[in-house]
Amino acid sequence: MRKILFTILLTLPFIFNLKAQSETSYLDKKGNKHLCGPFDLAVLYNDSSYKVWYQKNYNEYQPKFDKTDWKENLENTTVDIYIGTWCGDSRTWVPRFIKVWDSLGLDKNQLNF
Repeated sequence: MRKILFTILLTLPFIFNLKAQSETSYLDKKGNKHLCGPFDLAVLYNDSSYKVWYQKNYNEYQPKFDKTDWKENLENTTVDIYIGTWCGDSRTWVPRFIKVWDSLGLDKNQLNF
């Protein structure tokens, strides 16, 4: 009975994936760090592996659009963003999307990465 209980307790973290909400990263063959799975947006602008391209593309982009209806229509919207930290399009467009989101004054907690 003790053996069964001990085995169950040891396997619980794996069965329920208790680390699912934390950042997971890996190194590619060239030693570059990339994200895998859910992560917080702060990782992109704080971690040195991503912050150079994130800040560059965020700061250089100047949104040009009429903001009148956008904020009201998006206030109750949640957005799931799938990003490849190795992907050139993700590196360009995700920071720009965040810049638009910020310029509308929307809550970043509505964004899931």
